[in-house]
Amino acid sequence: MSRRRRVVLVPAPFQGHITPMLQLGSILESSGFSIVVAHSEYNAPDPLNHSGFMFLPLPDNVADCDKTFMNMMNVLDTININCKLPFQDYLAQLMENVEVDGEVVCIVFDTIMTFVNDVANSLQLPTIVMRPFSSAYSRAHEYLMDLRSENCLPLPECQMGETVPNFHPFKFKDMPLLLTNEIPDRLFEFLKKSHDIGSSCAIIWNTMDEIEHHHLSLVQKDFQVPIFSIGPFHKMAPTSKTSLIEEDNNCIEWLDKQAPNSVLYVSLGSITSMDEKELMETAWGLIGSEQPFLWVIRDKSVNGAKFNSQLPDGFDEIIGNRGCIVKWAPQKKVLQHSAVGGFWSHCGWNSTLESISEGVPMICRPDFSDQRINTRYVTDVWNVGWEMEGPVDRESVEKIVTKLMVDVEGKDMRKKAVDMKHKFQDSMKEGGSSFLCLNELTEFISTLSGL
Repeated sequence: MSRRRRVVLVPAPFQGHITPMLQLGSILESSGFSIVVAHSEYNAPDPLNHSGFMFLPLPDNVADCDKTFMNMMNVLDTININCKLPFQDYLAQLMENVEVDGEVVCIVFDTIMTFVNDVANSLQLPTIVMRPFSSAYSRAHEYLMDLRSENCLPLPECQMGETVPNFHPFKFKDMPLLLTNEIPDRLFEFLKKSHDIGSSCAIIWNTMDEIEHHHLSLVQKDFQVPIFSIGPFHKMAPTSKTSLIEEDNNCIEWLDKQAPNSVLYVSLGSITSMDEKELMETAWGLIGSEQPFLWVIRDKSVNGAKFNSQLPDGFDEIIGNRGCIVKWAPQKKVLQHSAVGGFWSHCGWNSTLESISEGVPMICRPDFSDQRINTRYVTDVWNVGWEMEGPVDRESVEKIVTKLMVDVEGKDMRKKAVDMKHKFQDSMKEGGSSFLCLNELTEFISTLSGL
């Protein structure tokens, strides 16, 4: 009997990063590899959702750290420092017990878990970087670093709406950081380190050639290692449960009672928050649109308040059965539901892929990181959504919701989204780009083990 071939995965401890890594684990497991997940104790995944995986918790010493959004850079730095030695010890033990535990073929790590390369080099193990975002976002990082090296930052406000040279249609305001402000050296060093793949021998991308051919071809030239675009991960591993927040499946029963394409799904992700005024204006705009909606309002997502405690007085009575509000929804199931006709999203990459792969057009409300790049894709490249720009007020909410869900423009947008859905499906069929890339990835990893 041949020895088991183990692939060690190292996810970053945030929902938008854990989700694709665990999905990738399910994909690799179905391809014949044994999966080990080495993860920080902070935001640890639930082993019960992945009974076939081996989980190795890494002590990170961040239990007492301030974990507000503004301090996440410090939290991530602490994790990268404190997880290094425990990870090296775990790997050394695995490598000593090959006959029992199987051979460690390679480590696949999230791009921001920068400690992994040092450990892998010391143990002479090959590594593969997993990019949980678009290839266009990776190129945005390169442009950002170029601007920095050329002493072009900060930029004047009047330049923010201009297109970045050789990066059409992306604008300076779409970049990962706000370019009109002074950006700390420490943050740039982190971006540079996380962008550099070091000694890694390949990159896995949660995207597909059908939607990012141009940028994938350019990053291939930049990195000079094999690139495997095998997305969308969630469709290649549809049974993988990855949510860190408990999902409320009762909303599916509510959706079952709604007409096809009639419901607007509203969810701004696991991190993004809003102030009380924006919540109130959104609520009154949804009321004024007269459209059915499913709205996710997390605990503490509005000024740290409890679930839906700051909604307008009498809101439940006004909307009646036309609205459903939950703390967290099973998003993939929601977007697959025939009643859902639109998605108001922060445009994280996972949410964007999940929406477009189901043919659901979008209202985009980006906040930070890759969300502005993704929004530009949705609005100006794929033409499957509109951006909600500027301060949120009830009139603008009502207008854009009606435009998407009722007007002829929205129906045309839905047809374009369905066309995009077919591209996703084609990529996963035999002979499609993601199908072929997955076969190539499986063969590539196998060669690393010498088997």
